[in-house]
Amino acid sequence: MSRHHSRMLNDVYPSLIEDVKKTAKYLNLKVAEKFIRHNVFEAIEKDFGKAKQILDIEIEPDEQYQTLLTLLEPYLVILLKNPSPRIIKDARRLISRMGSLRGALG
Repeated sequence: MSRHHSRMLNDVYPSLIEDVKKTAKYLNLKVAEKFIRHNVFEAIEKDFGKAKQILDIEIEPDEQYQTLLTLLEPYLVILLKNPSPRIIKDARRLISRMGSLRGALG
């Protein structure tokens, strides 16, 4: 990306870099890879890498969020195969805590 394009992008979306840093800290490609098709995962991984390179940023993961996501992962596996009321309750609790860290449930 040329300096001209970078300046244009910054003029149009001045908070882009901070917005990407803020949201990407919740991304965990290792977990995502287990739940999406391989070709989709590869496209996301490639695009994310390009975005970091173009924007010249490093992402600092939110450690508390990543821990909760790691705890949630086995619940998601079970929910996809054989959900039970107890598993649903526990997963909802973790998802709610994660949403409160992000400031949104979506």
